[in-house]
Amino acid sequence: MRKVVLLLSVLVCLPLLANAVNDHRQGVAPALGWVLREMDRVYPDQVTRFLCRHGPRMSAVAIARAIERRPPGEREGLRRKQGPRSA
Repeated sequence: MRKVVLLLSVLVCLPLLANAVNDHRQGVAPALGWVLREMDRVYPDQVTRFLCRHGPRMSAVAIARAIERRPPGEREGLRRKQGPRSA
């Protein structure tokens, strides 16, 4: 069986993801973070801007998943920018 990979432009993906930042349901928040984490490999500047803009409305779960591969100091800096939040 062959795997089919569909790649969408960051310009298409980020607006779609912005629609999910207020959705803190158990399956949606980790999925949002996962997509951002994977996009961060290729588009770190765009993901950082997205997190700075939308992060305060995102759940702690989504933020943690999105930044888990970043260096510890960078993760802590991004968390501080987001302010307090609930899981």
